[in-house]
Amino acid sequence: MAEVTGYRKCPNCGKEIKADATLCGYCWTKSSPMVTSNAADGSDGELRASTPESSSLGTSPPSPSFDSPQARAVARRYQDAYTVAASIIGQGQQLKVTAIVVGFLVALLAVIGAVAMARESGLSVTGLIVGLFAAVFIASTIHAHGVRIAAEGQQLLAAIDVAVNTSPFITNTERADIMRL
Repeated sequence: MAEVTGYRKCPNCGKEIKADATLCGYCWTKSSPMVTSNAADGSDGELRASTPESSSLGTSPPSPSFDSPQARAVARRYQDAYTVAASIIGQGQQLKVTAIVVGFLVALLAVIGAVAMARESGLSVTGLIVGLFAAVFIASTIHAHGVRIAAEGQQLLAAIDVAVNTSPFITNTERADIMRL
């Protein structure tokens, strides 16, 4: 069975779609992809609907070719957007780790300050409590910002997934490649 690189009309809306498409990108109607048979198979080489018997089960789908300029441009744009989303999520994760480190350092400084104050006066317990509250407040504030930034990256990722899944310029195989599925 050979792959078809041409186009055919959607049986529902009549728009041009790829011959191997199983879903119309315009009206979202499911249809059987059209394939050609090789002359070596003993068939006449004309387009026909794919059937389970004629499809090659157990093989991986063909890698996306991004034949059209629109598909290449869309793929490049979406891949750049996925890179930005991953970067934003990474920045949020780094900020959360930084919050833990800063909180630990502030708590350590509070303990050191309390020990130093204990040598000079009896306010060591008060200094320790204030220092520990400051450490918790600073760490939780920075951590909350990290969570917010990572969540914004996740929202961007979800929005990109929606955009990729609704793009009429790319096939399902190309969608899977763009989304790294």
